Amino acid sequence: MPSTAFSLQLYNVYWLDDDDLCAHGDITLLVNGVNIVAGATNGWNLNWSSVRLLTSVFQDILTSDHNMIACGCTIGPLCGSDICFAVHHHDGHVTLSDFENRHVEGGYTMFHGLTVTLPWRKYAEQVHGFAARALSFLPEDRTGEDEWETGIYRNFQQEHADLLRKLEERLKPNSNAGWL
Repeated sequence: MPSTAFSLQLYNVYWLDDDDLCAHGDITLLVNGVNIVAGATNGWNLNWSSVRLLTSVFQDILTSDHNMIACGCTIGPLCGSDICFAVHHHDGHVTLSDFENRHVEGGYTMFHGLTVTLPWRKYAEQVHGFAARALSFLPEDRTGEDEWETGIYRNFQQEHADLLRKLEERLKPNSNAGWL
């Protein structure tokens, strides 16, 4: 069973249509037993979310720029629905704070005072599971309406794969890479 300190689950991955370049899916994000978002066809953009989450494993994400999970397209969030939180790295741990759920149809919820500190590895493993599942759903043969759109998809797919490989190297049992 996933930890209730920080649990990020991805399920029901799908494409909106044959021309869609953004894999979508439903997520559950649980922090200290509090549901930030729970399932029910929320259709989050897995491309954008995975890259943002993978980036947060390696660097701090400040509260002024902390949308971590969003709906939108390959190049970023579009519709105004996102889940935000800040990430601060320190002494082999991460502290996650400033949680917000902003959904275009469901309103805006701030989770005042909700903070969790956990070992870097625990956070990294949760992000890895999410990002690996999302990347496995992105076929290489998908193409956009033109070369530009296809190029963006390919570049984003490569960035996703590169960040995932970097994380996998750091998660190896005998890695000298450390937590950052």
